[in-house]
Amino acid sequence: MLQRATGGSASELKALENKSLVTGQTYRVKVVVEGTHIELYLDGELQMEYDQPAPPAKVFQVVTRDERTGDLVAKVVNTSTSPVRTQVEVADAGVEDTATVTTLAGAPGATNTKAAPNTIKPRTREVSGIGESFTYEFPASSVTFIRMGTADAVKPVVDDLSVVDEGVNGWYADPATVRVSASDDRAVERLEVSVDDGAWTTLPGDTGEVRVRGDGVHTVAVRAVDRAGNVGEVRPLTVGIDATTPITKATLGADRTVTLAAADAGAGVERVDWRIGDGPWTAYDAPLPVGDASTTVGFRAVDRLGNVEQPGTLAVPAKGAQLAATATAVVASDDPVRLGRTASFAVSVTGDGTTPAGTVTLVGDDGTLATATLADGRATLDVATTALGVGSHTLAVRYSGDAASAASQDTVTVEVAKAASRTRTTVRQGSSPRKAVVVVKVSSAVEVEGRVKVTVRTGKKVRTRTVTLREGRARLVLRGLRAGAHRITATYAGSADVAPSRDRAVLRVTRREGKN
Repeated sequence: MLQRATGGSASELKALENKSLVTGQTYRVKVVVEGTHIELYLDGELQMEYDQPAPPAKVFQVVTRDERTGDLVAKVVNTSTSPVRTQVEVADAGVEDTATVTTLAGAPGATNTKAAPNTIKPRTREVSGIGESFTYEFPASSVTFIRMGTADAVKPVVDDLSVVDEGVNGWYADPATVRVSASDDRAVERLEVSVDDGAWTTLPGDTGEVRVRGDGVHTVAVRAVDRAGNVGEVRPLTVGIDATTPITKATLGADRTVTLAAADAGAGVERVDWRIGDGPWTAYDAPLPVGDASTTVGFRAVDRLGNVEQPGTLAVPAKGAQLAATATAVVASDDPVRLGRTASFAVSVTGDGTTPAGTVTLVGDDGTLATATLADGRATLDVATTALGVGSHTLAVRYSGDAASAASQDTVTVEVAKAASRTRTTVRQGSSPRKAVVVVKVSSAVEVEGRVKVTVRTGKKVRTRTVTLREGRARLVLRGLRAGAHRITATYAGSADVAPSRDRAVLRVTRREGKN
């Protein structure tokens, strides 16, 4: 009978049946133990063998994700004294083929000492054949870390896209600042922004701000790109900018009161001010009685974003006075005129036997653009073409009249062309003769944005790259240049406001002596 003794008591493991011993007879007994295998011999013959069953495996694990790298880390502890081979299953993670395995293993009770400091130490190795399903054997009495790289298939998301300025009725002052932020399961590398379907510009990192300029409704489109090159969905935002002043109309009634009415197509009118002659400005709240004498009434409106109308005047004749008829004529000094320059308009006002005095006002679709005072019946009105924009514009010039002359007006059409641009290209050879840096600068009277196409011709070989301008500059590194002449052409494609331009440069690469 084979027994196991534990804590002072014994339990039967196995018995030899149909076998007995004779009292007084001598027997030769041999017991062989090898690991968990036991053999019993009697007089040289095997009578019994027994295999001690291995204790049940005790394996514990936890899996975490490294937020910085996206790796999955499986931490496995095998507390049994035998190796455990098990199947590892990973779902929906895109595990790569190779993993880094770090193992800390040793016999129970083993410790490091000064004499043997490396009895137990971590050992790291690269293991191939890893995937979403693989088999791995964990050593006895061990702690194992399996770091599995995963493919980044998750697109970043734009979380916040909003105007930081205070708006009124959905309109904002010029310029408006748009805040952008994005997130990713790993890391956002950059943000890409397009305003009004223009070229994509880059903001590094996961947050940034964009300035939107110009009167009207604009569309800001933003997308995020992570380090793996995954491009997120485009998120749009509509931004209304009210950079136009209100328009006020003054009317003299039969009861000799002046009524002021203002309108604003954006944020709305905050208030209307008036004054008599050069007196102080006063908020308008009711029609103004002006008496029987001749006078002038000044007026202006302010919208809810603080845009102030250029003051206008209404000449009020004396009661019963007959006003002389007038004729207003206006001519544009230049037509067309390029964006970024000043558009000038020569105005003359003639009267029937009188020389009209007072003011003339240039008015466009969005309100008052300029005001001037007549001198000998003439005046020049200047307006920045950036206030008009590219295209054809029909403008009105209104003469307000004076105490003896009636009001009159004329219209003029002016064409605003795209601003001219100038492209300059410089090429600087690097430390290696096969490398060069191309710097392109595009200048204009207005802000320059868009892209530049750089073409490199070497004999019959042509290479083309496109780069995006940032603050009017673009930089391109050329590599693998062979000996010879390289003709470089930089072509600025232009934008909605700026005309195209180009420049050329030649780079000559010579072979250094001793180099093949």
